[in-house]
Amino acid sequence: MVIQLQPLVGRGTRKKKGTPEIPGCNMLGNSLTSRLLWSVMLGRAYTGKKLKNKPLLNLISHLASQLTDAFYNGIPLKNGTQLFLIPLACKGDWPALAKIGSLNRHFQRVSYSTKTPPPGLCHLCKADQQHHKDWHDVSWDNMVKMKQGSALPWVKDPSLVLAVPTPNCYKAQFFRVDLFHTLHKGVMGDIAANAIVLWNSIVYFLGFF
Repeated sequence: MVIQLQPLVGRGTRKKKGTPEIPGCNMLGNSLTSRLLWSVMLGRAYTGKKLKNKPLLNLISHLASQLTDAFYNGIPLKNGTQLFLIPLACKGDWPALAKIGSLNRHFQRVSYSTKTPPPGLCHLCKADQQHHKDWHDVSWDNMVKMKQGSALPWVKDPSLVLAVPTPNCYKAQFFRVDLFHTLHKGVMGDIAANAIVLWNSIVYFLGFF
């Protein structure tokens, strides 16, 4: 589990680079310079039936306390001013978010039976819960229906959510799925692989004619 902080402001993007006067998004540069490594923890140090992610959650609580201090008290700079940090979101792949956020609704909770009320598979909506089994329907009306009245996806507020004052309606949104894992190493990879297989099948089939 690699934990790092990524400031929002940086050198910009390939299409629009930032300047010292008008900085851009933090999307350019080596990851060692665009992100601040905070901690690294081996999986065997926190996973398993005995540990149950407790060491990891304790580590995250220390990070939350530091973010709280940086939010309220700030960081003193050499010129005598204070730099205040505002944590906007926690991004990562879904397994990491499920652990750090103590989520009771995530992709590993997809239901295959209707005997017991399913917990749901999304921490942001009611997907796969009772009366919302058509979560694969991505039409606007269905997505709005699944979003309305969605309860918080945990029993107790995670430490990161408590770092700064946050209304209940925005707490679940603090945990954001990383686009790199969702697209490059996720659905886009599957789409590309299926497209290649389909294309090869078409070429093979047309070879008979």
